[in-house]
Amino acid sequence: MPMNKTQHTTCQICERRIKANTGLIAHHGYKRPGHGWQTASCYGARHVPYEVGHDALDRWIKDLRSWIARDEALLTKLMAEPPPTYIYQRRDWAFHYPVGELHTYERPSDFDTAAAAASDRPTIIRSYATLFRDEVRSRQRDLPGMRSELSRSQKRREEWSELAMAA
Repeated sequence: MPMNKTQHTTCQICERRIKANTGLIAHHGYKRPGHGWQTASCYGARHVPYEVGHDALDRWIKDLRSWIARDEALLTKLMAEPPPTYIYQRRDWAFHYPVGELHTYERPSDFDTAAAAASDRPTIIRSYATLFRDEVRSRQRDLPGMRSELSRSQKRREEWSELAMAA
């Protein structure tokens, strides 16, 4: 007996139950903020449900590995070779567009990357050191989340293979 397409409704990536009336998972995972624009949909949208396949999951795992390697390399390079300058322009808090003047901050000749990265100096006081520290911390903050997501996704992929073999 053929299965109803809507019986398969689990997104390969986020594991949410999403309708798949056409055989593909519908767009989901986005929000329409107050001004009507649309943020990106989930990586698993427009792919077959998890119960049917793992193509989006395989691509997701490959991309996560690539992003982790890229960010690790960028962080290593950043610590070894800080950029000669940072250009900073304040951004509007609500709409994120640039406001005010551009400011250029030159790397001091005696710049200590380790000390700057560990600094607790308030971010509101802009300097080469705070901009460097913010860039380092941004990469350090993102890497654990990507590693955790990679681990979760690899486990899901292994479970998919086990389910397919059991069927």
